[in-house]
Amino acid sequence: MVVFGTWILTALLIQTAPPSLNSESPKERLDAVEKMSLVGRTENVAPIAEALKKETRSDVRVAMVAGIGRIGVPESVPVLIPSLETDLAKDVRLQAIDALQ
Repeated sequence: MVVFGTWILTALLIQTAPPSLNSESPKERLDAVEKMSLVGRTENVAPIAEALKKETRSDVRVAMVAGIGRIGVPESVPVLIPSLETDLAKDVRLQAIDALQ
């Protein structure tokens, strides 16, 4: 019975799509940012930056800006400046300051 249960769990995990920055669910977008925002992962700056440009929810933009900052590579700086200068949400601008530091 344990083997069968393990097989079912494995099958469910395989079928579950990874969180996506393009998901309709804000929670999935937040999960995607969390998984992609690893120190030094330069290749993830561009996809998060593109998603940031079209994100409508300020809480998700805050997470994206924080994630880009957490990656911590020089390529992050020009991506974060527009959030600091033009985002209408105060929380996003404050997070951009933190990320740039």
